[in-house]
Amino acid sequence: MFKLQGLSTVFFERNYKTQHLQIQAVPVDNEKVDSIKASFVDCAKKNKIELHEIPKHSDIKQVVPVGVPYFYAELPSGDKLLHRISKFFPIQFGREALVGPKLLNKPESVDWKNCKYTKDEETNMTKNLRKLFEPFDFS
Repeated sequence: MFKLQGLSTVFFERNYKTQHLQIQAVPVDNEKVDSIKASFVDCAKKNKIELHEIPKHSDIKQVVPVGVPYFYAELPSGDKLLHRISKFFPIQFGREALVGPKLLNKPESVDWKNCKYTKDEETNMTKNLRKLFEPFDFS
């Protein structure tokens, strides 16, 4: 869906301080794809987090045991980044890596509370998303 709009998708997941899975899919301009990995690495350094690359053809289940908290990102390049959380972890790390000036340039969006919309805006956004997704809906 995003590809048709000239966008690439970054997927990230955090399994930390929650009982449910949280996977985010964030579209990024194709021209900025080469900056995505650097943005995550820079953000990790800033937060004193160790990010590891895992093999492109591996699955998260192969490298993280069940029950272990983690942050995981799949980049459009095929790179996969992993941090096994053992103590402190900034809950908005994925957002922070993406909203910086190299990518989305929306630093105010690092906190989801700053991304509120009116009911009418949400309704219109939902309608637009459904229309964009229609060609991919298999149901």
